[in-house]
Amino acid sequence: MPKNGWVPKWIDGVITMCMKETAGYFGSPVINQTGIPLVTNPLSWNFDFQRIGTYKITFFYCGSIDSTSVDIVTVPTLDGSNLINIARGEGEKREGKDSAGNDADGRGTDQKDPIALCCVAQVNSLGTKTIKLDHYSRSGNTPNTAECSLWNVVLEVEEIFNLQS
Repeated sequence: MPKNGWVPKWIDGVITMCMKETAGYFGSPVINQTGIPLVTNPLSWNFDFQRIGTYKITFFYCGSIDSTSVDIVTVPTLDGSNLINIARGEGEKREGKDSAGNDADGRGTDQKDPIALCCVAQVNSLGTKTIKLDHYSRSGNTPNTAECSLWNVVLEVEEIFNLQS
């Protein structure tokens, strides 16, 4: 009997049990002021993969950066390996457009940008694996100390079949 997190899917005329789990972080904004990925990061989750295969890993979140000339960068990883294999693993790289506003939650800006980031991963072994979403600020290729924040993060992991390349 499959554990919690399995759902039926209709695949090639057969109902198949597939892994689908959701996690999230809904606390105060995770603010990074160092310009490098956080060492201690609540945006890290452990998932128990019970079947080898291909998985869609989707992050939904709000992000902001307190700058008009510096980028907020997010990097999704699975067990320390980048889920995106281009541009230094960056899932998102976006330049802020506001530094004058100030929100009551201490983010230094009143901008709030919703983001959806989808990755595909091949899982080749069973067991618990760590999925993490790092975020930091950067100007060009140089780390920057502009305050960047993520909040209301939802992570969805779903087994997929018949992926066309």
